[in-house]
Amino acid sequence: MKLDKPFKITTVCKNDLIQVIEQQVEENKQAELIAEVKKLSDRQMRTIGAKMAGAYCDCCFWQSAFEAFLAVKQKIDDRTEYEINMSTIPPFYKKGGENHGK
Repeated sequence: MKLDKPFKITTVCKNDLIQVIEQQVEENKQAELIAEVKKLSDRQMRTIGAKMAGAYCDCCFWQSAFEAFLAVKQKIDDRTEYEINMSTIPPFYKKGGENHGK
């Protein structure tokens, strides 16, 4: 089992920045900012992505990672509990059983 295998978290693209501008900037100022976003180079976009990653790590990355782990663990626990509970149901009540739906 490889414990250091990375999993991609997210990405950012120009359309993401444009959506933020449309949601958070006064309408009369949007066109100018959107035009600037459209002119950004790939290098500038990588810099924005790196700054976002840094801010996320400083702000809430580890807490979010732990909360996501707990949510996934709960779903696994719930599924296991469901499977255990299903095993205690008499066969004639299980789907496909002789008296199912009668």
